[in-house]
Amino acid sequence: MPLQVTGDAGLAADLDDIDRGLIDALLEDGRMTFRSMGARVGLAGDAVRERYNRLVEAGIVRVVGVPDPRVLGYHAAAAIGLSVSGQVRAAARELAKIPEVSLVASTIGTFDVILEILARDEQHLAELIDEHVRTLDAVHAGLTTMLYLDVLKWSFAHSPQATLSLATTPSPTVDEVDRRLMTALQTDGRLPYTDLADQLGMSYANARRRTMHLISSGAIKITTSVNRLSMGVATMAAVCIHVEGRRCVDVAEDIAALPEVEVIIQTLGRFDLLVEVACRDRSHLRGVISDGIRGIDGVTSTETFVYTSLQRLPVQWGVDALSQVLRAT
Repeated sequence: MPLQVTGDAGLAADLDDIDRGLIDALLEDGRMTFRSMGARVGLAGDAVRERYNRLVEAGIVRVVGVPDPRVLGYHAAAAIGLSVSGQVRAAARELAKIPEVSLVASTIGTFDVILEILARDEQHLAELIDEHVRTLDAVHAGLTTMLYLDVLKWSFAHSPQATLSLATTPSPTVDEVDRRLMTALQTDGRLPYTDLADQLGMSYANARRRTMHLISSGAIKITTSVNRLSMGVATMAAVCIHVEGRRCVDVAEDIAALPEVEVIIQTLGRFDLLVEVACRDRSHLRGVISDGIRGIDGVTSTETFVYTSLQRLPVQWGVDALSQVLRAT
């Protein structure tokens, strides 16, 4: 469940129309050149570079490469809700140390912590839960696993990539050189081809060709993370939903029409759908749930978990990549 970087409430007021234009350009293409971004906002490339660096240093924007999880050997995913004893953030920090955990969020609701975990397969997932989650002293008996069945929406309100379509492409094939390139791009998705060539000891042309192939094949996705508060989002929550009388995919399609809904995952377990929403404040959240989600035919009940802090930021796989992971087994 993706939640992008959170920060100081004053960030939204610090952004002008040019900053927002640059952010929109980066959401569209994280590797867009400074010159191309400048053409959009009426600035020279050097001026755009200065603005971009300021946004990065302020923690407002971060561009990284996110590999297709299948390339990393992951073919199963689940969200896990936990009740813990003692200090919640301390338990969340311990859970964040598990390499396969991609998100750890402290929440207000039935669960104290919600985490997302990726695994090679369902057996590996069960082993990770038993060996690394249940064994923590702070974890109570209240552990709920929601196995991901299908990703029905995975996008962001400020991104033009919102979609309900699910591609059926084969898993990308990479070699050791590709993996080294991907590792470099995971740190900085905008690394110039010259820097990539220097780091890997190859020619500029080879670095450019390989990087472009990795991106076009879907082996890695260049993703722009934006501080949610800087975009007017102060409240993020997971909404777990029970569905009756209609197909989950049909209910999900109606829910996806709500602009605040960014993620919809069909799950197996206690709930049928796991939805993530981005709202201005708690009042806005209440309206989205009461007037929006609960008013949709087929939604029989909801349970809401408001995110209060993050100990580990999530990767943003994208709907195509995660869907392929879940359909591969």
